[in-house]
Amino acid sequence: MAGSPRRLRRRTGSSTIEVDADGNIGAVNVTACRTGIAVRNGARGGTTIPDSDKPGVYEHLAAHLRDTDVEPPELKRSGIPEMERRAYLIEVEVRGGGHSPAARGLCGRIRCAQRRPRRFQRPRSELRTGARQRIKAIWRRTTGTRKNLLRRLHPSLTDETFRGVSALNITILGGGSAYTPGLIEALIRLKERVPVDKLVLMDVDKRKLDIVGELVVAMMNKKSPGTTVALTTDRRESLAGADFVLCQIRVGGLAARHLDERIPMKYGVIGQETTGPGGFAMALRTIPVMVDVARDMEELCPEAWLINYTNPTGMVEGGIKARSGIRVLSICDIPAAISYLVAQVQRVPVNSLRLDYVGLNHLGWVRRILHGGTDILPRLLSMAKLLNGIPQQLISSGVVGVSQKDVNEILKVLRLAEGLGVLPSPYLQYYYLTDEIVKEQSRLSKTRAEEVMEIEEELLSHYAAVSKEHDPDLWKHRGGDWHADMMVSVLSAIANDTQEEFVVNVPNGNSIRGMDPGAIVEIPCKLGRQGATPLPVDEPEPWMLGLMQVVSQYERLTIEAALEGSQRKALLALITHPLVPSIPTAERILKDYLEAHREFLPQFK
Repeated sequence: MAGSPRRLRRRTGSSTIEVDADGNIGAVNVTACRTGIAVRNGARGGTTIPDSDKPGVYEHLAAHLRDTDVEPPELKRSGIPEMERRAYLIEVEVRGGGHSPAARGLCGRIRCAQRRPRRFQRPRSELRTGARQRIKAIWRRTTGTRKNLLRRLHPSLTDETFRGVSALNITILGGGSAYTPGLIEALIRLKERVPVDKLVLMDVDKRKLDIVGELVVAMMNKKSPGTTVALTTDRRESLAGADFVLCQIRVGGLAARHLDERIPMKYGVIGQETTGPGGFAMALRTIPVMVDVARDMEELCPEAWLINYTNPTGMVEGGIKARSGIRVLSICDIPAAISYLVAQVQRVPVNSLRLDYVGLNHLGWVRRILHGGTDILPRLLSMAKLLNGIPQQLISSGVVGVSQKDVNEILKVLRLAEGLGVLPSPYLQYYYLTDEIVKEQSRLSKTRAEEVMEIEEELLSHYAAVSKEHDPDLWKHRGGDWHADMMVSVLSAIANDTQEEFVVNVPNGNSIRGMDPGAIVEIPCKLGRQGATPLPVDEPEPWMLGLMQVVSQYERLTIEAALEGSQRKALLALITHPLVPSIPTAERILKDYLEAHREFLPQFK
């Protein structure tokens, strides 16, 4: 394949194949252009193959594809002419990079150039539309075929290379959740960044799964018809072959949450889903189940990413990392919600804001909000005196997901911000306004869990009605847009290696001086194919760090208690938590929890 190097002009397509000077497969990048085909070794230099040699390159590629027999049997039996099948094969697009920085881009795309040899000269527009659609559908149903094709062309590539490359297989654990339709809307909104081949919804509650699943099928049929949707109550079946696993489970359901909240309230202690004793009980039930999920993934989809929304996310992350080496990233939507609501108030794009955030899950502080390099937090805090203005503005402007409960929390946060000089997470109200909130809860006739049960039933009725309509568009769902967009955007950042910045939960390492290296902290990170890379953070002020250290030790003891079934460590965890006032109270709460949740706590003999 001789030829002089030429300046490339007006690319019309590109292919990465392996071709050496003798026509054998070798590591090169072949780019079709008006002047010929440029053959590049890795990312450096190369020679241009003149048009006269171009047919030989494609003949060799076509022969190699035929010899390796990568076509699914169903495609061969389809009756579609071989030429059309072969042309489509060469057009298969696989975005991604090599397995090292030097090789990045080496295996960029495989697709047929517009200037093909004579037997492949029919342009894409001339391929029969029906035939192309049938070919595409068959390929989509054949898991892993594209990866196998690329591996045969470039054997050194691993699954890492194809992360986010082609259409993904996504599994949602807790797929019957009322949050799922909102998550599906986000997948549809971002489908150009996150193409989905197969979507599997898994839930142990078949009734909820059937209702939500019927709606999801209708939504995908309308707006993403190429995606296959499957429903199952079998977790292992749902995990097989997954590229990403999105987890939003609740062990014991809302009935268990009700007990988590009601039991401490009997003893004058705050009853809350994830903070204090309620979060402790939730962690005891949830961590062992999440470790089982991780072990199933090790066997059934070892290269997949687990994106965890299951609370308490920080402790779930710590429990999984203590027992498994799977790829896992736990996220929380509070930082995203703060960015979203500030953007609404300031009328700026949400992606133009950057949070200087530090803390633990559900225990963090926003120290600066940067817009164009300028900290706008002081201006926001100066508006805190207009306590009734900002929250009502959010409701009146129609911000999706902002309820009266959210408004009440915003009012408390703004009150706290005036004194603290920073914007605290809404969950810090339970630490800073403990007495006030205990009094409020003592006057309530229902726990928050009971309220959510009613909301969920209303939503399930809405979903059932909408799924039967010709136009299955939701007019309400659980969670704000930021809730679903956060999860899908994190998935996209990993799949497409975008290195976007998000606030997520990661092991501390050396990020925050004064915190244990293994403690799970919530800080800004860059996300890409390798996961989360923590960004430098300023040291928290002593009054922040002190609370972080105490709660982090409570979390460590809770994780160990959940994994070991140790009642002693469980009691020590409760005693350590700032919201539990005494040892006798801790003992009574623990006894009640172990009795009430016996079904979900088999590790405690």
